[in-house]
Amino acid sequence: MKKIAIFLCAFLLLNIVANIANVWQHHNVLFGLFVAPEIFAVLLALFITIEIFPSKNPWLYFVASTTIVLVTLCKLSFFAVPKFFHRSFNLYIDLAYIPDLLHFVYHSLPLWKFLLGSVVTVSVVGFLYWVLHKCLHCCTAEIKEHKKISLATMSFLLLLHASGVYVFHPSCVREIAAQVDFLNNKPHYENQYRQLIENVEETAKNTSYDLKYLRKNNVLLFFVESYGKTIFDKARHQQLLQPRLDSFSAMLKEKQYNVCSHFIISPTFGGNSWLAHGAMSCGVKTFNQIIFDMLLGSKLKTMAHYFRQAGYRAISVMPGTTKPWPAGKFFGFDQKYHAWHFDYRGPKYGWCTMTDQYVIDYIHREEVQKSSPPLFVEYVLISSHAPFHIQPPYIEDWKNLKDGALYHDTQTITYPIVWPNLSNATEGYVRSIDYVLHSIEDYLAQKIDDDSLIIVLGDHQPHGTITGSNPSWAVPIHIICRDSKLLEPFIRQGYTPGLIPTQKPPYTGMENFLYPFLQNFSSK
Repeated sequence: MKKIAIFLCAFLLLNIVANIANVWQHHNVLFGLFVAPEIFAVLLALFITIEIFPSKNPWLYFVASTTIVLVTLCKLSFFAVPKFFHRSFNLYIDLAYIPDLLHFVYHSLPLWKFLLGSVVTVSVVGFLYWVLHKCLHCCTAEIKEHKKISLATMSFLLLLHASGVYVFHPSCVREIAAQVDFLNNKPHYENQYRQLIENVEETAKNTSYDLKYLRKNNVLLFFVESYGKTIFDKARHQQLLQPRLDSFSAMLKEKQYNVCSHFIISPTFGGNSWLAHGAMSCGVKTFNQIIFDMLLGSKLKTMAHYFRQAGYRAISVMPGTTKPWPAGKFFGFDQKYHAWHFDYRGPKYGWCTMTDQYVIDYIHREEVQKSSPPLFVEYVLISSHAPFHIQPPYIEDWKNLKDGALYHDTQTITYPIVWPNLSNATEGYVRSIDYVLHSIEDYLAQKIDDDSLIIVLGDHQPHGTITGSNPSWAVPIHIICRDSKLLEPFIRQGYTPGLIPTQKPPYTGMENFLYPFLQNFSSK
C-alpha cells in the first residue's frame, strides 16, 4: 500500500505540473487532478524505452522532464498569449521576443529585485527538474513492476474517455501541430508577406509627393504608448480621464486650435510598438516580426523619406531605445535621438529611461526652437509604458526641467502593481495616459505659436487584463492645427470634430494612413 500511495502522489504531482495552464484558465485547482495526456504519453514512452533498452541511462529522465517542462510552457503560452495579447501564440516568432522580455523585466525592476527573482527562478526550475525526475522514476518503476495491471489501467482509462467520461484534459497536440505546420509553410508565408510589400512598392512607384499644401508647416507626430480605444470603451477608463480630456479641449479652444479625431486599427496589441511604427511609416501592415524584418530589407520609401524629399528635416525621437539600432537607418531620418542623446540627469521610472515631458521639452529646445521650418518630428513617447507602477510627477513650470535633475527631489507616484499581474492597474494605466496627454496639452499651449500640424495617436491597446475580453485593436488618433484648412482632408475621410472620437467600426488600418496623407497634401 505504501508503494501505491507513493505512486499515486508522484502521478498526481506530474499531472499538476502538466495541468497548470488548465488550473489558471479555469481558476480551479481541481482541474489539476485530471489526467494530462502528455504525462500519460511520456510515461508510456519511458516504459517502452526501458523495456527495449534495459540499461540505465541517466539522460533518459532528463529528456522526459524537459519534454514535460516544454509542453507545459507551450500550454501556458497557448492560453496566455490570446488572453493578454489577443492573438495566437507562434513559437517561432514569439521565441525571438524573449530577449526583449528579459530587457523589459530588467529595466522595470530594481537591480536587487531582478537578481533575487533570477536566483529564485533558477532555483525553482532546478527543484522542478529534481521533482519531475523523482516522480518519473517512481512511476516507471511501479509500472514496470506491475506491467499487466498498469497496461490494463491505461487501457481502461482510454476506453472510459472514449466512451464520453471526462478523464483526460484536451491535449495540446493540435496546437503543437499548428506550430510545426507554420514552420513547414514558412516560405509560403514569406512569399505572401513579400507580395504585400511589393504591392505597396508598386503603389509608390514613380510617384513623387511635394506636400505643397502643408505650406511648409512643421508636422509633429506623437505616438502615445498604450493609448488604446479602451480609454473610450470602458466607462471607468473614460471617467478617470475625462477631466484631462475636458482640460485639453478647453485649451485647444482657448488657443484657437482646431481638432478632429477618429479610431485607427493598430497591427499589434499589448506590445511590440515597433510594428505600429512600421505600419504608419511605410504603408504596410506589419502584423508580425517576420514581415517587419522583411520590410527593413525592402526598397520602400518611408514617411521620413517623403518629408525629406519635400524639403523637411526629419527627426526621430526614441527615448526608449537604449542600444544602437543599425536597422533604424531604413527609416531615413536626418537625425535620431535615442536614450543616450538626451543629456538626462534624472532618475528612471521603471522601464522608462526618462519622462515624456522632459523629452518633449528637450526636443523643442534642441530642434523645434533652433531649426527653421519645416520639420517632421516623430516622437515615440514612453511614460505610459507598462507596468504603470512607477510614474513621474508633472512639472508645472517647464523652465525648471533643464537636465531633469530636479526629479531626484520630487515625489515619485507609485501604484501597487506587480507585473505581469495587471488586474489592479486601471488607475495606474489611466494616470499614465493622463500624464502624457497633459504634457502634450501644455506643450501645445505654451510652446507652439504657429500652424504646425499635430498628430497624436496610440501605438496599440494596453495589456488584455486592462482592456478585458474581445477588445478592438483600434487606437485613437487626433489631428490638431490652428489652420482649419489642414484638417479638411481628414474631415473628408470621416474624422469628426473634437477630441473624443465617436465613430463606429469598421476602422481603417494604420497602414492605410501614409499614402492618402501624401496625396491629400501634394499637388501631383
